[in-house]
Amino acid sequence: MPDSASIYDCIIIGGGPAGLTCAIFLGRYRRRVLLCDSSQPRNYASRAIHGFIGQHNIDPAELRRRGREEAIDAGVEVCDCTVSKIESAGDEFCVTTTAGTMRTRRVVLAYGVRDLVPDVPHLTDFYPGSVYHCPDCDGYEVTGKRVGVIGHGKRVAIDALFFSIGTVRSCTLAEDLGCRVYVDEPCIVVDEYKQTTIEGVYAIGDLAPGAQLAVTSAADGAVAAIAINKTLLPPSRRV
Repeated sequence: MPDSASIYDCIIIGGGPAGLTCAIFLGRYRRRVLLCDSSQPRNYASRAIHGFIGQHNIDPAELRRRGREEAIDAGVEVCDCTVSKIESAGDEFCVTTTAGTMRTRRVVLAYGVRDLVPDVPHLTDFYPGSVYHCPDCDGYEVTGKRVGVIGHGKRVAIDALFFSIGTVRSCTLAEDLGCRVYVDEPCIVVDEYKQTTIEGVYAIGDLAPGAQLAVTSAADGAVAAIAINKTLLPPSRRV
């Protein structure tokens, strides 16, 4: 169980490639880290992850399982819970979860976004399989096939279908905390180190502007972790 009596160096909300990479790096820095994950990933319907060096075609659930093991081996605490509130308390934050309320010096938002699925009868019967939402991830796999795009009154035989009608943030934690967000896209405003407009709060993965890929999400996690560790060092030890 998470420790509500003392303070964490960082609490990470979301256990996908971004959150796990951030947790692993911070754990290797010997930071006290809690990873909160509700186990509801965006890519739940994907059969495989592509373009991730050394992990081509890995099942998303297997990648998360391996990532959790690495994080735990690095000393990270992992909790299967849902976060309902984050409150600023001086130079700390209070994070309310279904497993209790914890205090932390830094917060990382890595809960991602969810895809809006077209209201087409039986579409989800083929998602995954022959229906996709990311041509960057899965376009290569349908090379040479008849690929369709959803339209109106269209009835043709195809081998694969892509859709993209938008995404929304998985929850409103960032807005509730006061982080500045983009109006026309589900991203949170961050600086080059992935820090939001609220000092001490970072946003990574699909919540940050840029490509929404497993490999770039992992990179975001590393960037944020390095920056967070430096902010936790005494000024005399920063380089």
